[in-house]
Amino acid sequence: MDTNTKVFGDNFLQYYRPLCLFALHYLKDIDDAEDAVQDCFMELWKRKEKGFEVSGLKSYRVRRILFTN
Repeated sequence: MDTNTKVFGDNFLQYYRPLCLFALHYLKDIDDAEDAVQDCFMELWKRKEKGFEVSGLKSYRVRRILFTN
């Protein structure tokens, strides 16, 4: 496992549940909340693969979740 994959996995494990709870507060549906969080992490992974760094990860994740649906 390369360093990027490990960092991404650690980040996912640390933030997945809190982000799902945050998304659930706004979306009112657990499946939609989980989908929004998963989409957020997939977009981050795609950006990383293309060489784009996201500054302000916390605000990026929150905005991405709020404006997904």
